[in-house]
Amino acid sequence: MRQAASDALMFVEGLNKEEFAEDKRTQQAVIMSLVIIGEAATKVRNRIAHGYFDINLDVVWETVQVALPELLTVLPTEQN
Repeated sequence: MRQAASDALMFVEGLNKEEFAEDKRTQQAVIMSLVIIGEAATKVRNRIAHGYFDINLDVVWETVQVALPELLTVLPTEQN
């Protein structure tokens, strides 16, 4: 997930919104990165839902303490 997020940010580095809107290749690369993030999130959900006894609580703790706060800083505050 981190690599896909980093890739998406790298793909748009130095571009403004208009340049991004005109660059089909960059759009596709960013969209694919978002798909990869979504697929990884689905796997996390499935692991939690179906593998309760195999869950590493250290990873869960690290996620809730570090990754989720970082994620909240980049997610939009508006809901559609």
